[in-house]
Amino acid sequence: MNEAEKEQKKKNDMERMKIYVQYSGLGFQVVAIIVLGAFLGKWLDGKLENDFPTLTLILTFFSVFLSMYYLYKKVNSGR
Repeated sequence: MNEAEKEQKKKNDMERMKIYVQYSGLGFQVVAIIVLGAFLGKWLDGKLENDFPTLTLILTFFSVFLSMYYLYKKVNSGR
């Protein structure tokens, strides 16, 4: 393997690592968005003294859709 091939391999490895680091945190971000929506809904239901967890359900579903949109935008921005 000559110097040019070594440099190219090193460059490819760095590019792969950069992509890995970029996408490795997406799962945590998606979970964080959903958990924050659920806790916000639970807190609001507690403050408003709702018998049925209406706001918890609404904000949880909204945060799921929001996190999927966020994931879609992040993945497609890399293309």
